[in-house]
Amino acid sequence: MKKLYFIALLLVSLLSFSACGIDKTTAYATYESFVIENQSDGIVIVRARGRAVTHNVRGVARTNAMVAAEKQALYDVLFNSILCKNDLQKKTLTPLILEPNAEHKYSAYFTQFFAEKGDWHQFTSNAGTRYLATQFSKTNNEYVCDMCVRVDRDALYRKLVSDGILQK
Repeated sequence: MKKLYFIALLLVSLLSFSACGIDKTTAYATYESFVIENQSDGIVIVRARGRAVTHNVRGVARTNAMVAAEKQALYDVLFNSILCKNDLQKKTLTPLILEPNAEHKYSAYFTQFFAEKGDWHQFTSNAGTRYLATQFSKTNNEYVCDMCVRVDRDALYRKLVSDGILQK
């Protein structure tokens, strides 16, 4: 009986020590963007995650995390296939730019496009109208923002065609 009690105590203590180092916050989890809604007028609503390093000013880091989430949603619409989450057939949204290595080929264009005062602002907006649509979590040194971003895919396509990145 004492031996069984000792083994049970040892197992409980091992499990409690192993759980001490694990942070259960979702900020550490890997995350891929997904499409919430693909509207017929060319607007796509994407759920994306952005990260920003914390400074002593709380509002700045949260704002930077929201900007990073908007940029990530736009980047995924441009270059990555995105899973349509609510679609029963699990379709994916194809990227606008299908050319291999287009990000590197047109790196000067996309560096300027995603700059602080770049053109990317014209194609994204916050789509979170519900309460808690934008969620924040915090690690030791960064804020993580999960938010719904509205991306105007048709206007972005027209811009890329007019700038010579895409062929019509």
